Amino acid sequence: MNALYRELESAGAIPDGKLLSVGALALEEARDVLTADARLHLTMDNCSNQFILFGPAEAIAAAHAALKQRGGFCTELVLDRGYHTPLMAPMAEAFRTLFADVDFAPTDRVLYSCVTMEPFPTESEAIRDTAAAQYIRPVRFRESIENLYRDGVRVFIEAGPESHLTAFVRDILRNRPHVAASCDDRRRGADQQLRHLLGQLFAQGVPVDLNPLYGGTPQPVVEPAPYLSTAIPMIQPSESMMEPLRQWLFENRKISPPFEYDEKPPPFEKEGPGGIHPKPAPSLPKSTLPLRQGGGSAALTEHFALMQEFLRQQERVMSAWLDRGRRR
Repeated sequence: MNALYRELESAGAIPDGKLLSVGALALEEARDVLTADARLHLTMDNCSNQFILFGPAEAIAAAHAALKQRGGFCTELVLDRGYHTPLMAPMAEAFRTLFADVDFAPTDRVLYSCVTMEPFPTESEAIRDTAAAQYIRPVRFRESIENLYRDGVRVFIEAGPESHLTAFVRDILRNRPHVAASCDDRRRGADQQLRHLLGQLFAQGVPVDLNPLYGGTPQPVVEPAPYLSTAIPMIQPSESMMEPLRQWLFENRKISPPFEYDEKPPPFEKEGPGGIHPKPAPSLPKSTLPLRQGGGSAALTEHFALMQEFLRQQERVMSAWLDRGRRR
């Protein structure tokens, strides 16, 4: 194809000119400008707010001025060939000749043409004609996307550099349910963008095989080892161990309730206006329980000391609760 192009170019068969990108205007708003000069050609209808014109420099300059007055964002492009216009007829014919003897096999994939805005035909001769026509007829990307959506397509993936077509699709479909994503994004590396794309597809219910990305066979999930329980175990001392404890607690009166039976509650004293507080209960002496000597006596002694502290805390809480009840 490159050799054919250079041959036609050197023969002067491919005229040059100017390309004008027009944004912020719908094609219908510029239709009169386009038809007013036969030298102007529509090359691409990309989306609702962007199309591209081709023509001689003076015709493009006039269109530029007219469309700018209507609020269009106009930019003259560097490329100076009239692709997708009748001016490329020699190139289309060369393409048609090059693929004249190529056979086309049927496929289960549906490929749409931006020339016909419909699926490619299945007959070989019609396939060649449709492919060659892409040189001489404008790219109808906007209408092709509309027809794809009409036929049930909801996920649009751009495979190639940048994400211009993705932006076009979003502009065309607007608020209609769809997903438009690209394989490339200059703000991210290629690897990261690919992962973003796969994540979007997975979220849409598209089957995604990550093995080619990460390599190897997925390893089976290993169940975590059981963790050790931090619950305090229930201690059940024997009767022989409980008897000394009972004697120590009750007979020796090391701990007693705040008041019981015919005991009088502790007296109250006033502290300022409206402030009535009980006298603080005397602190309980710390002591250790005499136990029979044995291998676990030290640990058990510490346990009983801890239990004694718990009892002191409970006594203080209950005293405060009872005192509050007496004030009412």
